[in-house]
Amino acid sequence: MSDSYYNNNVEKSINDYKIFCFNGEIDSIMVCTGREKGHPDFYFYDANWNRLYYQHEALEKANNIEKPQNLDEMLKIAKNLCKGYSHIRVDLFDVDNNIYFGELTFFDNSGFDTDISYETDLKWGEKILLPNK
Repeated sequence: MSDSYYNNNVEKSINDYKIFCFNGEIDSIMVCTGREKGHPDFYFYDANWNRLYYQHEALEKANNIEKPQNLDEMLKIAKNLCKGYSHIRVDLFDVDNNIYFGELTFFDNSGFDTDISYETDLKWGEKILLPNK
């Protein structure tokens, strides 16, 4: 493991918030935490910060993540950025109550995320509305 500033065992890394959007609507927020361990944990929440269980049961942990104070602002940003896309993931960071843009992701794990349950794959697949051409 690297001992660089961003990937170390001493300091806790920041959480990032990956907001999954379908057809201009927010489905869920995946919180990625614990990168300093070398293998982060992922927790899913809805827009009202209710816990969702989208991963395989063996990967789900009981820990709950504290709702960020600026969640409403993050959701507003994601809602604006996701307009016009069948599916997009908006990645944001919250550092000292400041929101930082990470990236827009068009193909999550190239569509092969083995941590997501079959039921979640089906749910998300049904939400994607492709345009007729």
